[in-house]
Amino acid sequence: MNFLWNVLILINIYALLCLGNNLTVGYAGLLNLAVAASFAVGSYATALTMTRLGLGFGPAVAAAVLVSVAMALIIGLGTLRYRRTSFALASLAFQVLVLAVIRNTALFGGTLGVKAISRPEWIGVGADALPWFWLLTAVFLAIVVVACLGIHRSPWALALQASRDDELAALAIGKNVPWIRIESFLLSSVIIALAGGLFASYMQYIDPNSFTVDESIVLLLALVCGGTCNTRGPLLGAVFVIALPEWLRFLDISAAYAANIRNIAFGVAVILLMRYRPQGLAGRYALD
Repeated sequence: MNFLWNVLILINIYALLCLGNNLTVGYAGLLNLAVAASFAVGSYATALTMTRLGLGFGPAVAAAVLVSVAMALIIGLGTLRYRRTSFALASLAFQVLVLAVIRNTALFGGTLGVKAISRPEWIGVGADALPWFWLLTAVFLAIVVVACLGIHRSPWALALQASRDDELAALAIGKNVPWIRIESFLLSSVIIALAGGLFASYMQYIDPNSFTVDESIVLLLALVCGGTCNTRGPLLGAVFVIALPEWLRFLDISAAYAANIRNIAFGVAVILLMRYRPQGLAGRYALD
């Protein structure tokens, strides 16, 4: 039963990651390869606030959101005029930079990471705490899903999609395209920071290996497979990215090969989807 709770908790956390990334990739049309870096910022900010400052889970996550938003604002302003390939390369550079800083800075624990991260007091410890932690992640996910549904129907989302599809037309009707994109980046960072805080508290130990470039690519592939520019696609992508490796366990495949088989499965799925359904299984926007 603990195995099932662990899977369900990770699905909720990764659903938050996919929903956050959907705002930049799906609605804004910006290929973000730094999702794992933003994930790391939220996780480490939460972990350090709890272990070094002794604050509880709530204040720690709030601090993580503020740090993540501040960093996203700096990056957004720095990449204000970038589009498509240029933005993808800039985000990749940010991913590499953040990971290098984390690995080589004593404040972040270096390659050893940060341990002894606590969970909210009301959840408790041990196996009995897993259902309660799932409930916590489910509440966060429900709030974000409702917010995303509201965003999807808002004039702001229409303006963001207009800037994605035809930037000149959006500018011609008076839309501030650069700032709209920055807003999407900021909202995305808030959701990803929440996922990072939950991840750090759930795992109770984090290290740089959880936030590599490979993780950014896996999260992007999950979003591509599930679909973008709505709420269903990211949720489906999160289930896919978490459930696939666990399903491989039932095939009696060695853990040494499971990761490689997962990557092969992702690659084959993306190739087939790009050929037959480029908008993903449940998406509305086909990435180009």
